[in-house]
Amino acid sequence: MSKRSKLNWIKIRTKIGEGSLPMMRKKSVISRSKITLLHCGFVPIYPENLAINPRMFIEIFQYHLLVDNDFKIEQSGIKIQTLIPSIRSRQALLTDYFLIRYPNCVDLTYTNIERFICCPFVLEFRKETMKREWVDRPSLQLKGDIKKDFAFYF
Repeated sequence: MSKRSKLNWIKIRTKIGEGSLPMMRKKSVISRSKITLLHCGFVPIYPENLAINPRMFIEIFQYHLLVDNDFKIEQSGIKIQTLIPSIRSRQALLTDYFLIRYPNCVDLTYTNIERFICCPFVLEFRKETMKREWVDRPSLQLKGDIKKDFAFYF
């Protein structure tokens, strides 16, 4: 880090406060609101009600996953459903259909996902769960980040 950027960080820290800069992976709500001051007053607006129905959401975000705390797949995008038709069952588990490729040395467990929530994830389809036409092809990989609310979003 250059000397100039260090001085800028110190100015921001003294002007806004110690908790304004994200030094740890988990950010508090207070630090997020203070960080918006750094971006020229930009504050995102979140709608109260989403103006999109679930069917349209699944069609627009074709490669998304919604997983509950027990790793049951609650929702998946339409392309994932066409590649793995059995994923539509209510008993489908994330660990049955995907392997984790990145972050390395991480098992697909609830605590590990919480620990690496800010990192990009790469999930790979298990070949044995895909359609027969995909047996000779290389496995597909999904790259994205995971968000946590009442469930995990990928």
